[in-house]
Amino acid sequence: MLKDLYEISNIVIATGGGIVIKEENRDLLKHNGFIVYLSSSIEQLVKRTAKSKTRPLLEQSNDREKTLRDLLAAREDFYQEVADLVVDTTGKKLYSIINEIKKGIPK
Repeated sequence: MLKDLYEISNIVIATGGGIVIKEENRDLLKHNGFIVYLSSSIEQLVKRTAKSKTRPLLEQSNDREKTLRDLLAAREDFYQEVADLVVDTTGKKLYSIINEIKKGIPK
C-alpha cells in the first residue's frame, strides 16, 4: 500500500506507528518523501489514546501505559531513522505544531 501511495504526487500520508517495523517500509519512507515524526511523552500518549477503540494493540492490553512504553522502546530508533524532522507535540496546541512543521520543511 505504501509503495502505491508514493506514486501519487503531492500527498500527505499519516501512517500507523507500526509501519516502521518493516525494513522495506523504512526504505520507502526514507527515500521517497519528507518524513515528520510527531513524538510525544508516554503520559500524553496515554491521555490521547484513553478512549480509542481502534487501536488493537492497546485494546488487548491490561496496562495501556506499559504497552505504550514497550511499543515506543521497540520503535523509537526506527522513527528516528526515517525522520527528516522530529516535532515533540507534548503539551502543544495544534497550531503550534503546524507552525513548527512548516518552519522545518525545506523550501
